[in-house]
Amino acid sequence: MYCGIFRNERLTGRVECYIAFGLACRTPRNMTNADLLDSIGGAVPSDSKFYVERVVDRQFESAIRGKESIILVKGPRQVGKTSLIGRGLRLVDDLGWRGVMTDFQNFGSRQLETDEAFYDLVATTLSLDLNYTYEPDRQWTAKLGPSLSFRRFLKELIASSDQQLVWFIDEADRLFGSAFASDFFGLVRACHNARATDLRGPWSRLTIVIGYATEAHLFIDNLNQSPFNVGRAVKLPMFTLSDTKDLNERYGRPIGSDAEVQKLQALLDGQPFLTRRAFDALVSEQMSFSRLMADADNEEGPFGDHLKRVLVAVTQLPFVWEALKNSIATTSISDSRGLHRLVAAGVLVRRQTMGYGIANDLYRRFLSRFMNDETAAAATVVRTLSSASPAETRVLTEDPAVFFDAPALILELVRLRKKRNISQGQMAQTIGISQSRLSQIENLQGGVPFETVIEYARAIGANLAVAPADER
Repeated sequence: MYCGIFRNERLTGRVECYIAFGLACRTPRNMTNADLLDSIGGAVPSDSKFYVERVVDRQFESAIRGKESIILVKGPRQVGKTSLIGRGLRLVDDLGWRGVMTDFQNFGSRQLETDEAFYDLVATTLSLDLNYTYEPDRQWTAKLGPSLSFRRFLKELIASSDQQLVWFIDEADRLFGSAFASDFFGLVRACHNARATDLRGPWSRLTIVIGYATEAHLFIDNLNQSPFNVGRAVKLPMFTLSDTKDLNERYGRPIGSDAEVQKLQALLDGQPFLTRRAFDALVSEQMSFSRLMADADNEEGPFGDHLKRVLVAVTQLPFVWEALKNSIATTSISDSRGLHRLVAAGVLVRRQTMGYGIANDLYRRFLSRFMNDETAAAATVVRTLSSASPAETRVLTEDPAVFFDAPALILELVRLRKKRNISQGQMAQTIGISQSRLSQIENLQGGVPFETVIEYARAIGANLAVAPADER
């Protein structure tokens, strides 16, 4: 049954949201020689023969061995941050130290709803992973509040052993959009400062590694009260031509000549995920190099899934889309919000003498076709979201820079809630968020994760789906 329309003709053409079909799970490709190759996507195992060591690996290892207070692992999406962190965990284990990882991408919207729920969850997971007894009744007090109670917990956790503790935090961007982001990162900065101010404390035995992509200053109120201007910065670069040649050797030389390797490097500019995906297609799918290059920018080509997800990311917020269009026309971009989100997504890179530009020729070829055809962009976005599993949809749409921007749809859902005589309190309880947060959502205050919109729709007895208007 049709329930409402969301139109944003300036950005996505005419798109209608209606109750009809859900989100289907994708079926992975059939692979040959799968036992010889790593799966593509996610972290590369620390002992993988296909892991390419870069200069930053040695810098990262040196900072860990040096027991530095804060290590900042920064780089756009899918350039190897999580893989590098995984190697750091292995190093810590080899050194006989304590290592633990917190991946904020695993935290759901409900767990980021309040600072109390967040800090309690972090303390619980750290305790479980380190076999430490967490005592919330003793360590958590209302007078101290969630942040200071967590600091007390963390201090006792460090003091429980003479071993160095290395806390790896991945996907820190996931927290940037929360109301307590500045508070949490201020606490991390306080741990750093405590090395100098709390001389009898255990803080010198704590190293915090933070992996992130988005410029922190877009979300953190005061960088001087955060770790982002004091930590050791480790910035991940793209693969060099030498790296790509090395990877070709490791995959058994599926590319027969240096000239063809140079063509691949020119197409991808060494983007690590795409480079590994190219070799995987050549080996496991036995694709010819000529076909790989010819189909590179096709939606159903070897890079199609990745390219469509890039398109989803850059079309969710109007100012990001505008910044992308401007970047193709000029190297001077005035909207820093859109610029930095595109850099975090790996779509734009800074050129030493030419300002900012599209990261590689593959992105340029794929995205350029949508610059003057926003209806086609809308249709591709819709197909991508509609074919994604619920978990994939959350990853696609809950990035701090990527929110489902559909005020007309939200207002329609509110109208239907009231028509069904469901109170705001009942709705908040059903979908697991506070009534105050639900009130903000219904009054169009702040971004709304797509997952929350889906849950809201289901709570009034319907599934939410999206489709181009001409497919209704």
